Amino acid sequence: MIDDEKAKDVAVLNDVPCYESEVDKIRGRWELASILNFLSIFEPVLGVDLKLTAEEIESGLVKPDKSLAHLHVKLLKGIPPVSKKLKASDAWVTALCKTLDTWWPWVAEGELPLKAAKGEEISVYKELDPTNRLLILKALCEIRAEQDDIACIC
Repeated sequence: MIDDEKAKDVAVLNDVPCYESEVDKIRGRWELASILNFLSIFEPVLGVDLKLTAEEIESGLVKPDKSLAHLHVKLLKGIPPVSKKLKASDAWVTALCKTLDTWWPWVAEGELPLKAAKGEEISVYKELDPTNRLLILKALCEIRAEQDDIACIC
């Protein structure tokens, strides 16, 4: 029989592999490498306030956080028309949906995993599988790469 103290340790340890397995899933995907490469190459255009480590991006993809939101907002601000709602806390998700709806067939394959739904897309985004959030971020980087300020650098 396991005493109460050991049971607490077991419960805590069981949560860690779940998070790590989610990170491992996205860490092994080429899309993550593409995103990191994009952010590295175009850092001068995107701005120095966007310094995120690979681990911070991975963590945000598994459990959306302010860093991931900041990254999306920074990318969305470079894609016209720029929404004035990007300053509101999670309103960037709605702007993201509108941008993706237009561009998805050009920058990604398959069905768009996130669509505007009168504000409900915010909670839907947070519930997405981390792999879908990765594909969305990759698509957003592709869209951003098509903008004039970056396209002329290439």
